[in-house]
Amino acid sequence: MTGHGDRVGLAILFGDLKGSTEEAERDEPSTVVKLREYGNVINAAATRFAPELYKVKHEGDGFMATFSTAHCMVECGFAVQQEFLRRGWHVRLGGHYGEVYRNEAGDVIGAVVNRAARIQSTADAARCQFLVSDVVQARVRNRIRHIRFDPQPPVAAKGIPEPLSVFEVAPATGEATRVAPQATQPVPVPAPPPAVAARSYRRHWGVGGIAIAAALVPLALWYLWLNSERAAQRRSPLAAPEAGTTIAVMEFENQRSDDAKSNWYCKALQTTFNTELSKIPQLSVIAPEIIQRVAQEGGLDRMAAARRLGVSRFITGSFAVLGNSIRMDARIVDPVNGLQETAENVEGVQDEFFSLQKKLALATLDHLRVRLTDAQTASVKKTTNSRLDKYRMLLGAEGMAEPAPARAEPPPADPQQPRGELSPPQGQRSWAIELHLVRAAMAQPPPADPESAAREILEEYRQAQERGDLDRLASLYVSFPPSQRQKIDAYLKDAAKLRVEFADVKILPRANDLAVSYTRRDNFIDKDTGEPVSLEVRVTKFLVHDGGTWKFAAEGQ
Repeated sequence: MTGHGDRVGLAILFGDLKGSTEEAERDEPSTVVKLREYGNVINAAATRFAPELYKVKHEGDGFMATFSTAHCMVECGFAVQQEFLRRGWHVRLGGHYGEVYRNEAGDVIGAVVNRAARIQSTADAARCQFLVSDVVQARVRNRIRHIRFDPQPPVAAKGIPEPLSVFEVAPATGEATRVAPQATQPVPVPAPPPAVAARSYRRHWGVGGIAIAAALVPLALWYLWLNSERAAQRRSPLAAPEAGTTIAVMEFENQRSDDAKSNWYCKALQTTFNTELSKIPQLSVIAPEIIQRVAQEGGLDRMAAARRLGVSRFITGSFAVLGNSIRMDARIVDPVNGLQETAENVEGVQDEFFSLQKKLALATLDHLRVRLTDAQTASVKKTTNSRLDKYRMLLGAEGMAEPAPARAEPPPADPQQPRGELSPPQGQRSWAIELHLVRAAMAQPPPADPESAAREILEEYRQAQERGDLDRLASLYVSFPPSQRQKIDAYLKDAAKLRVEFADVKILPRANDLAVSYTRRDNFIDKDTGEPVSLEVRVTKFLVHDGGTWKFAAEGQ
């Protein structure tokens, strides 16, 4: 907090309507109507792309709008530009992103605001030009497929020592933006004599026909491939109905290769997104663990496994941690053609991780065109995780803290051992032995009524968690390595009066196992601080039949 107010990161968009003063002198009533429509266009665009996240300030024929992200600002500015182009109005737009001071009234001041105004003032109103800074271009490039950024000559702005690097926002199709002429008569072109016209027609048709055919061949091949992919999705037994949207949340990428200690956020973002989106019945959400298992069984990468399961949209993204701050990006990707449809980002302090992630989830649902009820919106917004450190420990206890290996590989054989025998690492069994135990369990005939048996095991698992009974927990797994025991023990020993609830349980029978998904909600008192803690996570485990009963497969198997 400073004397000027809160310092926050915002995107600023300036715009003004050229010639309105002269028009008002000629026809004031019509100009007043035009200015009203002008304001309506701006407000409608801002509401569409950033509901609850923007503020528009009008002053005569100019406006200033503020947005929480550069992405929303560019989407809004582009929509405004295209509407004014359609109407043939002369408007210039300019935007910038950075830290500004915001007072209690919501007004913003600072160098970022000044730079946005200078950029806007250099735009060409006759072309309805929309210019943005290099900062905006760097944040938004390649994230909106219908927009491109064309570099422009640097701008020498009054009061700013160095030239400003700017880019023009234009349609990605390559069509030149232009204002519709307001009073232009078509120029008549004399018709050629009939014989000349006929020869010209035949010549142009012959050459043009070959060119068109050549252009259509790759398009036709792409179309056939696209439909074969979609047909394969429809044939999948796990694909959602045609009317629904089947999505999968992939792991998020750490943008900083030098910050390995923050890699746990890769799984944390994937899990929190999966938890929030699984609350929405309009969506069919394929659990990451199911995708990983299908990938292992079929020798596929995770994207190919998700397509095989009928996924129609991927949610993926990245993050970067700098000091106590974190920036998170989420993207929606078409799994068939790989095109990114949209992107959104948020940033703040790490202690605000959960509220930032929920804001990002709501923006993603909006881009997916999911119409939420008031109750669903409230459910997503509700605070369900109160401690980031305890959430990380819970992920570890459930075997979700680290990315699962793509495929189980046996360790190299010990040359001192007889050929054909494997040497497990000291203190634990090898991956090959773990996998052998799971496969051996799968080979036995399953007991009757597997769903009832699965629910009984889940209840035993829940009660053992509340009691802190590690031996009973170990008996519910095919194998229970020391590392898993240590993580569960570390989580449970600091949790006084632990109450565990399993909600929204879904059991999916598969060829050789059961996939069991549930939302786990923990409430307890932190023994160190006396603070009440609440946590929520969506979990998927696999049950295999072992010795006539169902048991959990080892984590990561």
